[in-house]
Amino acid sequence: MIDNRLAPYGAFTIRAALGIMFIAHAYLKIAVFTVPGFAGFLGQVGFPTFLA
Repeated sequence: MIDNRLAPYGAFTIRAALGIMFIAHAYLKIAVFTVPGFAGFLGQVGFPTFLA
């Protein structure tokens, strides 16, 4: 059963957690691997480097 009073809080929690995960993933690509490093990786595996 879904409690209609608490359902919005659950949806917010899931959305906030997913947003934090996306931000952390993007930060890892930019700060740790740097854009040229990530572009090199994409080129190495066969993807176009402009995707970086």
